[in-house]
Amino acid sequence: MIDQKFYQTEFLERVEIPPVLVEEVVLFHHTAMVKVAGAVGISTIVGRDSVSSPRDCGSLHLENLKSLSSLYLSDNYLEAAIGMASINCAINLKVVNQTCEFNAYNFLDGRQDKTVSIIGRFPFVERLVKQNKIKKIYCFELTPKTGEIGPERYADFIPISDVVIITATTFVNKTFHKIYQHLNDFSFNILAGPTTPLLPLLFDYKINALSGLLVEDYHLARQTFSQGGASRHAKGVKKITINKNGI
Repeated sequence: MIDQKFYQTEFLERVEIPPVLVEEVVLFHHTAMVKVAGAVGISTIVGRDSVSSPRDCGSLHLENLKSLSSLYLSDNYLEAAIGMASINCAINLKVVNQTCEFNAYNFLDGRQDKTVSIIGRFPFVERLVKQNKIKKIYCFELTPKTGEIGPERYADFIPISDVVIITATTFVNKTFHKIYQHLNDFSFNILAGPTTPLLPLLFDYKINALSGLLVEDYHLARQTFSQGGASRHAKGVKKITINKNGI
């Protein structure tokens, strides 16, 4: 069982974040980006309309990566996204290309007879429903729309799922631990989306695959995000998956 302390004691404190100088910190409509020499980290921004500007805005780029990552624990979602992007930046400094170019949607191939729970509003959900190839799909959102389910029903459906796809923004809004407690021992669990930390230590927490993004061309990706694009629109990025079993 993990609780709210997980985000600091079992996650943030276990990530090796060097005090390297930050070159740029930028916030766009959907995405936070942090750049240092040799790596870029990104994070999706959640709850942006309900929070104030981040502290020290205008001088955040003068901080080092380690100090900037501490914003991850902030209750301000803009600050938390900057912190998460900083953590991902540190992780991406060490990501080895022993990965496959794959995304979360591909994990559903050949699983037509399975029950799937999806936490987060992924672009591919509508396509899955229309194709009607999955036995049963349960879609969860904190503020559910028509056809979606609220978090109060995690206990009803996540434990009976064969596949669980979890948006990594649950690390930004600190709700991952609420999902974790309902994961069963036989499901294939994927942490997915551009916010995903490509960090194998998460395999210790019932995660079987990490499916995220690496920025290969900073200026190209920045251009897309600066014009209001989300990660699915971005150029200059590569979809990356790290599988627990090395597949």
